Amino acid sequence: EEKSALITIEPLPQVLGLNTQLRQLFYNLVNNSLKFNTTVPSVTISATLVPEDNNPLVLSGDYDIISIADNGIGIESQYSNRIFNMFQRLHERDQYGGN
Repeated sequence: EEKSALITIEPLPQVLGLNTQLRQLFYNLVNNSLKFNTTVPSVTISATLVPEDNNPLVLSGDYDIISIADNGIGIESQYSNRIFNMFQRLHERDQYGGN
């Protein structure tokens, strides 16, 4: 609200998992989209249904890929191996506040 962000949530499937962890995951991803942005933030949450025959790693049934896209500063490819590590920052606190 304070950044006048545009957040679009497209129809999403029901997701099986721990409610608290899923809520925290979405909160963190959307919060990062808003925090690491130098313009008016725009965030889109969407899902794409993928047939099981398109992925040999899926045991049975179709699955959904849930995506969160934004117009933020992005992550340079050289840092992509760090994005799933806990407590990682790619920028100094004085550049972008928060945790």
